[in-house]
Amino acid sequence: AAGSRSMNARERRNHALGVCLLVAIVAVAATNVCSYAFTSWVPTILVKRGIDLSSSLWTSTLMMCGAPVGCLIGSVLLDHIGRKKVIVSAFGLTAVFGLAYAAQTSSIGAIVVGFLLTMSLYVLMASVVAVYAPELFATKVRFRCVGLANAIAKLLNVLMPMIVGWMLVAMGANSVFVSISVVAVIAMLVTGVFGVEAS
Repeated sequence: AAGSRSMNARERRNHALGVCLLVAIVAVAATNVCSYAFTSWVPTILVKRGIDLSSSLWTSTLMMCGAPVGCLIGSVLLDHIGRKKVIVSAFGLTAVFGLAYAAQTSSIGAIVVGFLLTMSLYVLMASVVAVYAPELFATKVRFRCVGLANAIAKLLNVLMPMIVGWMLVAMGANSVFVSISVVAVIAMLVTGVFGVEAS
């Protein structure tokens, strides 16, 4: 009986570890993939939309001003309203702003929505990668589990130039932003349903 109880306790711990690992992999991978797809490709996408290179570089620079703002917001909100609420909300806003960006037809609209999208992405960078993922795991498995989540995210980033390049040619620039929104919604649901409130 004692052995059975010990086995059940181990099974519960392993199940909990597996769920936390799933959440970490999905959240870290989604954060990295969405951020890379937008920040690395936005000048190219703007050029494909007919904005000349010098203007597109200025436009993307203004959008990138959302990065430090997002990091600041993330760092302030994490301890005030909780990690999970911040992350789920930020994934939701990333999905909304991704679709909104795809609908923009003016440079001003692209700058404003792009700034908000960048801000949401860097709220995620500050909260998921730096804080939430490590806090999901006990100390003795933290390094391995977070390392695995980051390794999978980096592997996906290696594949992103080929994927985004193909999407731009085959389906157009808007497909990139729709894909960002889809990935963000999936990560929002996984984190919202399976994620725990870490501290």
